[in-house]
Parts: sequence; C-alpha cells; structure tokens
Amino acid sequence: MGRSLRQEALDAALDAVKEVGDIDNKVKAMSLGSKYRTRVRSLASTTYEVGLLSTLAFAYSSSGDGTCKAVQQAGWYEKPDRPKSDEASYALYLKHVLGYLNQQIGFPLSPSMPLEALKSLAKDQQMLLVAERLLEPFLVELKHFAEALFEPEEER
Repeated sequence: MGRSLRQEALDAALDAVKEVGDIDNKVKAMSLGSKYRTRVRSLASTTYEVGLLSTLAFAYSSSGDGTCKAVQQAGWYEKPDRPKSDEASYALYLKHVLGYLNQQIGFPLSPSMPLEALKSLAKDQQMLLVAERLLEPFLVELKHFAEALFEPEEER
C-alpha cells in the first residue's frame, strides 16, 4: 500500500525543520530557527492570499540568487562569508518548497535551480494549479513543526 500525500508532506516538513534545527543548533548567533518560523508562517498565508508563484518569486527576490545557491551547498552556514539569516531563511523556505514539489511533480521544479523552477511554473498554468494543491498539506505541516520547534522572533 502506498503512502498518502499527507504522510509524504509530514515527512518532508519534518526533514525541512530538522535541517533548519541542525543549523540553528550549530550556529546559534544566526537565530535561523526563529527567522525560518517567521517565514513559514507569513509565506504560507501569502500563498493563500496572492498565489504560489507570487509567493515563491517574493522569497526568491528576498533571498537573492547567490543565497539560494549558497544554501544548496553542505556546510554553507559554517563559512565566514555565509548569507545573513534573513536571506538564508527565505532561501531555505524556497529550497524546501521546491524540494517538496520536485518530489511530487519532478523536474523542472528543482530546488537547486529556483529561477528555472519559477519560470516553469509561470509558463504552465496547469502545473501551477497542481503544485498549489499538492503543496497545501506540506505548508500546513511545515507551519505546525516550525511553530512547535522554533521560538518566535524577538520584536524590535
């Protein structure tokens, strides 16, 4: 018997927050977990309000291409020229969402090529609609795990 979409979403969300939690534990000064929690909460809502493509484009522009590429590399957070935590949290969110969609739909939604993934979604309305539907359980589980595991950002 195959796994349900909800089970796959739960596993993928748990893997995503585990990755962020591991980084957060290694580099406490980044406060990456709290930043990521904020991104997950706000971008999930944004997805429902303005759509997936606009939300992912916003995450991409907020992180920058260099940061998106940097977070794909092992140990990126240990380098002295590592991205700032705000940009890294957007890039990790984009990486995790595209990674989940890649797992569900396949190429061309590779998290290692976010701009190409965005272009593919923009060109194919049917793929975009399918991606939005497939993403719903993942976003719910990701939000639940992020809220449970990471402290809220301190207000300034």
